[in-house]
Amino acid sequence: MKQRFWKLLALAVLVAVVTAPVQAKKVNPIKDWRRTLFASYGQRTLVFEAPVGMCFLDESDYLEGALLSHMKNLSGSQYQLIGTFGDCLEISKFQRNYQDALLASPQGGGAGVTGTLKKHGSIYWVNPENGDDVISLQRSEYLSVREKTFRDDVIKDVARDYRTNGSKTASQQGNLTLTSLMARPDEYKFDDAVHSTPDGLSLAYQLDTEIEYQKSHEAGIVATTLIRHMPLQFSFDFSTGEPDKDNKALYKMMDTFLAQQIKLNAQMANQ
Repeated sequence: MKQRFWKLLALAVLVAVVTAPVQAKKVNPIKDWRRTLFASYGQRTLVFEAPVGMCFLDESDYLEGALLSHMKNLSGSQYQLIGTFGDCLEISKFQRNYQDALLASPQGGGAGVTGTLKKHGSIYWVNPENGDDVISLQRSEYLSVREKTFRDDVIKDVARDYRTNGSKTASQQGNLTLTSLMARPDEYKFDDAVHSTPDGLSLAYQLDTEIEYQKSHEAGIVATTLIRHMPLQFSFDFSTGEPDKDNKALYKMMDTFLAQQIKLNAQMANQ
């Protein structure tokens, strides 16, 4: 029984195999406040807002917390996962299915649940090679430096993640078994050029793959910017089955998202 996620920075398919939970856990209702995430680092606090209709996974929730822990373990030393958001209705449906499975088998006994997040996004802190997460550059300077290597950096991230984790990686989070599946690096068709705006850099991709005998089309985008001198990386992924998210639409979506995050944090800094 499987839950499918898409780890965007490493661009890996994550499958959570939910087995033998000890007892039923209360399902957290999906509320509007889950669109907002506060992240503290030292004396800085950043705020992020998910796109309309999307909610951040709740680290305090048993099921969602396990999924986040698994994703953090796959992030690698160069990136620190801040948060992941998905379609609110899909998260709620998965939670209901999970609760129903527990009620049907309260002692565990191999209870499982299936759900899919067809679209989701993640936010990461980028750790510069010098180990300093806060840098003195202005945003325009940071983007100018990163633009020269950003496309190659993203491609190298994919290759490194595949070498580190392989095509399939499993972990145990409490009473949940989680497995990650990753498509081959050569299956990702990245855009030829980096998309650049004053707010950030982004690179879109399309992906056709076959995982566990099921063909799938993915559309996604990876972006970076500097917010309050913190280097950040963002990613969206859509498992659509149809190539209905072209690169132009992905860039427009990410441009809007980056501008929103920059504005939110500028307002917070001025409070």
